[in-house]
Amino acid sequence: MKKINHEHLTGFICILIAIVTLILSAKLPKGRSNLNIPGPAFFPNLLGIGLLICGIYQIILGFFKKDIPVINFKELLNNIKNIQVINLFIVIGLLIFFILFYEIIGFIICLTILLVITMIRFKVRLLSIIIATIVFIGIILIIFGTLFHVSLPMGILSLF
Repeated sequence: MKKINHEHLTGFICILIAIVTLILSAKLPKGRSNLNIPGPAFFPNLLGIGLLICGIYQIILGFFKKDIPVINFKELLNNIKNIQVINLFIVIGLLIFFILFYEIIGFIICLTILLVITMIRFKVRLLSIIIATIVFIGIILIIFGTLFHVSLPMGILSLF
């Protein structure tokens, strides 16, 4: 029995993300095929299928490569204390927060929280945080709100 190596783990993670993406994008509108207009589900489905193919490729590759180190799970648990791994978990947690609460709290507030906490974590100066957040949110609002006419949820800001 071949042991699990880095290629296998990468493949399993890609497949897991692909499955979650495909399940979540199934709830999105498909678009209008008679007008050749793709709906909001097109790109997530495309990414999900791409990740699924890449994940399967990684798993198969893991069986044929000989020089890939086998995963040592004790070492993996020790590496969780590494600052980069902690930052990764913080970013993933912020993305989950954004996904769960952007409709309730609002797109602008959730994205501001995500950007500010991420930049504070990466030790960006306060003035740069403020400028980058305002510019980034402004660009997204212009592109999606004005150009593509996507209605972004205002959440609690709609009360004012």
